[in-house]
Amino acid sequence: MQKDQKPNVIVILIDDAGYADFGFMGSKDLETPNIDKLAKSGVIFTDAHVSATVCAPSRAGLITGKYQQRFGFEANDTGDKNSGDIGLSDDVVTIADVFKKNGYKTMALGKWHLGKQESDLPNNRGFDEFYGFEIGSRSYFQIENPSKARMLQHNGKRVKFDGYLTDVLGDQSVKYVEENKDNPFFMYLAYNAVHTPMEAKKEDLERYKNHPRQYLAAMTWSLDENVGKLQNKLEELGIADNTIIYFLSDNGGAANNTSSGGPLKG
Repeated sequence: MQKDQKPNVIVILIDDAGYADFGFMGSKDLETPNIDKLAKSGVIFTDAHVSATVCAPSRAGLITGKYQQRFGFEANDTGDKNSGDIGLSDDVVTIADVFKKNGYKTMALGKWHLGKQESDLPNNRGFDEFYGFEIGSRSYFQIENPSKARMLQHNGKRVKFDGYLTDVLGDQSVKYVEENKDNPFFMYLAYNAVHTPMEAKKEDLERYKNHPRQYLAAMTWSLDENVGKLQNKLEELGIADNTIIYFLSDNGGAANNTSSGGPLKG
């Protein structure tokens, strides 16, 4: 690695995951070997905090580096009931804006949930590439006639896919790394796992068929496989040592996905 080479930066943001639902955090029933390996290779922050207890404002804080209340983003579906999310204020700078200004290729994958107006969407907020969906949750499988906000899209154009969305996003993360291996990149990889709906692949459900938290275990296993896929690609391309990875959840576990907060009350 050259001394003046800019590091690649990847933020893996997962959804509604419980504080205690990873091997490295003491879970005995959910298997996360790749995420545990990632944790072992770096620093574990056991008392780090996001800036809200629910999805959208937490993401607004992360993506702007500001307390989201400062620009009116107080809650999920803040603002007029009919218009949905208030979206990102037009005058706030995003993390992608800053990276782009400094010569980085920028990409957002997965869940956005920061507004549905044209001015709120990733391609207008500093991201060169957006491969994901606009709203807070959707099926992990293909939807026949999705609304624009619910469809999987690439820069505004609908993407039809076979299989399971967590795998599709994982494969795309690998593809983007391959395409941008020679230049510095910033990737915001926002999996909707393990948010509801509780949906998993047949083979993963079979793997955990007698598990008391069968669906969560299966969804977590798939998430872990895809985090591993990305790590392996970075190693294979020889850029792992020049890539900083942050792994976090947008908030604590939700009451409706069987997640565990361990010693935390919510």
